[in-house]
Amino acid sequence: MTSAAEVNTTQNTGRRRGVAGLGVIGLGLAAMLCAFASSASAQVYRLEPIDLPPGTTRGEAWSVNSAGTVAGRAWSPALGGYVGFVRVFDSPAQVTELMGPDEQHGLFSVNDAGLAVGTRAGSIGDRAVVFEAGELRDITPPGLQVLAAQAPARAWSVNNAGVIAGAMTTACGAGRFGLVGGQWSPGGVEASLVLAGGGRTALGCAAAELLSINPQGIAAGYSTVNVGTLLSPVFEPRPFLVNFAGASITPLMTFTSPTERGIARSVSASGDACGTAQDLSDQGREYPVAWVDGTIVRLASLSGGYEAGSTALGIGGTLGQDVVGRSGDEATGRAVLWRSAGPPVDLQAALQPAQPAWPAGWKLVTARAISASGIIVGEGLAPGDLSGNMKPFLLVPCNPVVVQAPMARTVCPNETLVLSVVSVAAGTQTYRWRRNGVFLADGATPSGALVVGSQTRAMLIAGFRASDAGSFDVVITSECGQAASAAAELRYCPFDLSCDGFVTDSDFVPFVESYLLLLCDDPAMPTGCPADFNADQQVDDADFLLFVEAYLQFFCP
Repeated sequence: MTSAAEVNTTQNTGRRRGVAGLGVIGLGLAAMLCAFASSASAQVYRLEPIDLPPGTTRGEAWSVNSAGTVAGRAWSPALGGYVGFVRVFDSPAQVTELMGPDEQHGLFSVNDAGLAVGTRAGSIGDRAVVFEAGELRDITPPGLQVLAAQAPARAWSVNNAGVIAGAMTTACGAGRFGLVGGQWSPGGVEASLVLAGGGRTALGCAAAELLSINPQGIAAGYSTVNVGTLLSPVFEPRPFLVNFAGASITPLMTFTSPTERGIARSVSASGDACGTAQDLSDQGREYPVAWVDGTIVRLASLSGGYEAGSTALGIGGTLGQDVVGRSGDEATGRAVLWRSAGPPVDLQAALQPAQPAWPAGWKLVTARAISASGIIVGEGLAPGDLSGNMKPFLLVPCNPVVVQAPMARTVCPNETLVLSVVSVAAGTQTYRWRRNGVFLADGATPSGALVVGSQTRAMLIAGFRASDAGSFDVVITSECGQAASAAAELRYCPFDLSCDGFVTDSDFVPFVESYLLLLCDDPAMPTGCPADFNADQQVDDADFLLFVEAYLQFFCP
């Protein structure tokens, strides 16, 4: 196997995974990369259109959540600036009011609840905002407004807990202020700031920003650090992770020198990160990199050599270590996927069909983000267009992505329940439910339970019995692929006659009613004679002993 990564085996002792030695890191990472190689070559994607909002001429897709909801921005010539947009999968985009004219203005992140955050221009500097239910709200921590005439705050990322990461103005001494990394809540209450080693300069705080935050509250970004001397300061951005819960800051390793600059742009749920890093031993070139298990990994360009402008922008996917970005510059580059090993994947070549119907002939230039479910967003450019009139795209894996699998549970006698799945796929999806690997059909099961909707997203089972228990999953087919959901184990609890999830006094009352009837063929006996635990066609002392044993355990055995 030919690896796409060069691995620097210097250990980062601040990482959350402990590894005994450098050799173990190298061998372990190599084995991990090889394991991913075969799956990477097989993955193909369907391109889904993201139409630009009316009146806009170009746009960018910055973030995508697990269900395919996209956050981005588009340029409006009439307004002279960017408007933000949020597009629910396969639906028209919701558009914000004007965000501002500069590169830091727009919507940049959306979480799985559909909450989007970004930055807009304000009268006293940039303002952090959220966009939810069609409403744009200022969430700049209120204490910042009294610090200076210009007190900006920027929101770059939001996690599924609603914690926002970005940058905000803080005081660095008498009359001195600076933009430093921070996190806060959607209500605008400041949580904490981080200087990340930047400290103070003669003019104010050394700049730091948090560009990404994962579900565990670990944020990635950069801090401007003096790599020169006190008399001749030279400030360069340095990559770091910060764990607010643990109040710890971890500088991310560079290649050969502590003075090499770098930026961590994205952090995955597993705590791995990606971005760019300079290598002073290689003419000072800046490479796209990933920081995996405390090791810096150089990500190869599509040409195999160095390509100026290449960058890694997003890390995620189902295992948290897929990286997307660009090979080359913004005008002539190509959108790329690095799945840990093998040659990097040209996303244009991974489309099915090979030539996307929309927009005809366009090239995928930059991939900006990849969700935990493997959906990718970015921008494309018309052939020969060097003016930067980008159009946003969304790539859905051809094999359907299961966003919400059916849930395992314990079922009580004669219960009616619904198993459902939420998935994202290209085009129309079809569903076929299985029990223990065997496809189900609508109608009565051998036990007498009724199955409805076995070929829909939500399947109903009425009158559940003991013999209906088992492992249930659903096979989903899209226009260009197929996938099965994770299996949900349905366990049967015969003693939970009241269907409250426990074996208590509430179950004793219906048991006694059946006990007094005795015979299962008595017309007054509940359907299926559920209190006949030993299946001898009568509810008697033998069943009572079994019930008492379960009652003493309280939980369904």
